[in-house]
Amino acid sequence: MTSEITPTLNCCIDSIQLKLSDFFTGKHDFETILKNRLKPAKTHRNINQKLYLHENNHFEHLNPICPHCDSKIVIKQEYRHRKLLIDDNGSLSVYLRRYLCKNCGIKFTTNIKSLIKPYKRYINLFKEKLRSFIETGYRSLRKTQKDLQNFLGNSPSHQTIRNWLTINTKNMIKNTERFYSGYYTYDEQFLRINGQRMYRLTLYDQILSIPVAEQIVHKRTPTAITQFIQESTSKQPLISITTDHMKLYKNIMDYIGVKHQLCIFHLFKMIGDKVYKKLRSKKLTEHEKISLCLYFTDIKNIFRTYNLKTSNQRLNNY
Repeated sequence: MTSEITPTLNCCIDSIQLKLSDFFTGKHDFETILKNRLKPAKTHRNINQKLYLHENNHFEHLNPICPHCDSKIVIKQEYRHRKLLIDDNGSLSVYLRRYLCKNCGIKFTTNIKSLIKPYKRYINLFKEKLRSFIETGYRSLRKTQKDLQNFLGNSPSHQTIRNWLTINTKNMIKNTERFYSGYYTYDEQFLRINGQRMYRLTLYDQILSIPVAEQIVHKRTPTAITQFIQESTSKQPLISITTDHMKLYKNIMDYIGVKHQLCIFHLFKMIGDKVYKKLRSKKLTEHEKISLCLYFTDIKNIFRTYNLKTSNQRLNNY
């Protein structure tokens, strides 16, 4: 049994605490962001060491402590200029106070790791917003990039977002829900990690509308898919699994011994693609094209009911 990791799937959307900034659609003022991100430094040396922002982006510590000898006898000196690459549009100039320790004689500079990590392009706010998106469940890289653009007025590339996620291919991400309905949907997504083609396997509870488990695998093999489903549903009810129309899944579901449901959405999409090609053809008359659309509508109406008797009657009439 693989070890469980719960940070990304440990809650549903109704448990996320929203803030007014989450609904902000304009471009953020980064000076305001810097002021809001000022927090006490997480250090064992002195809980009173805080980061202060003065006018024109000048930073310094309150009650600075030498990081080398823990001495509090330090002398304030000049400011050191630094440019923060906060987005693709340009940089932000900041000025960090330098200090001289009277005890060990070593100089040190104001630490701003709470705002932006060393040698990083984007401030920590982007990663924190990304984590809040991931907590609500699975999201594609393209959708995540669009959300960051909407909330923060800027967004890193797909590759940068993928690197932030720090995907571990040896472990399975599982939800903390104790009991599931037994009715699941399974799908997979192609992705590329460090230039290598890989697959994200996803199992979703169709009744409870929550993710069950996710795992990254190197190859989409029947053995990998079977093991993923069995481990994800261990000690859980397993009644049916809905998949797309790939022929590979039928043998897998028969081996597991679960009812296999084909996705109606994918069925409509497959038929719709063929109908669309016919509608663009010049060999068919307008009357034939209209008839083809009506036939397609009749096929969809067969599935647009929860009553089996009504569905069979529509099939027979068709």
